[in-house]
Amino acid sequence: MCVLAVVLLVVAGTALVARFLPAVSRTVLLTAALSPYLMLGAPVSTALFAVIGRSGLATVASVATVAALATQLPSFVRRRAPSAPVLRFVTANLRYGQADSAAVAELACGHADVLTVQELTPELADALSARLATAFPFAVLRPGERASGVGLWSRHPVLASGGDERFQRGFITARVRVPGLPVPTTVVCTHLCPPRSAFGQWRADIERLGPALKSLDADGPVVVGCDLNATPDVRDFRDLLRAGYAGGAGQAGAGFLRTHPDDLPIPRVVAVDHVLTRGATVTAIRAVRVPGSDHRALVATVVLGQP
Repeated sequence: MCVLAVVLLVVAGTALVARFLPAVSRTVLLTAALSPYLMLGAPVSTALFAVIGRSGLATVASVATVAALATQLPSFVRRRAPSAPVLRFVTANLRYGQADSAAVAELACGHADVLTVQELTPELADALSARLATAFPFAVLRPGERASGVGLWSRHPVLASGGDERFQRGFITARVRVPGLPVPTTVVCTHLCPPRSAFGQWRADIERLGPALKSLDADGPVVVGCDLNATPDVRDFRDLLRAGYAGGAGQAGAGFLRTHPDDLPIPRVVAVDHVLTRGATVTAIRAVRVPGSDHRALVATVVLGQP
């Protein structure tokens, strides 16, 4: 039992350390991404050490447990939001364009003022545009083959749009005129490469994403819908927040909002899809199944202001 307790404590400690290291390898990235599960070894080892009377090791394990809790509990505390205009926002990864266009359109029509999507193929872009033409007359689309396309549709007027071609899987922006807000809201949609097959490209993209978001010419709120192939437990993800952004799940107190994988007979494991905000506050967010996709979509209520 002592050996098991030691192993669990080492695993938990390794995971805790990995959260604070740059993801310079797939191993560090995976360990950090799975750290909410791996750090459960700390409280279990605390109990085991207590049972076998190893009080010194139990104290060490207790400290590790407190440290692990400190990394997770803040994301379950809901932030206050001001009285301000609200943007209903949906972001969805469409799995190589295989997601059901009718289901995506129904989700958008029922829950969104702005829809952002990743892995948008030309064929699915045409299908969605036809279904969304009436309710979402404004669009910025950069479709591509397989996973390389992104797009957004808006109920509200798009005053200007842009992009950044340095991102292999897309980075587009739109300045949206939201009723009741004196300045435009900037909406961003982006998608980073999967590190399991393109780790070097993923690192390059996530390193340039922070500066790209920080340098946006936006005098109003910014709302980002993205698949970053990184969880909030990855340090490189949290570095993005230094550009003045906040994670929507944490703002809403939703905690570890897992979105992937959603096509296997197992529970979803990781939170790789995100809504990020600057000058705005997510007050509610949930993960919703999209037929044909291996990711859950995120449905968010965004107050376009900060307390």
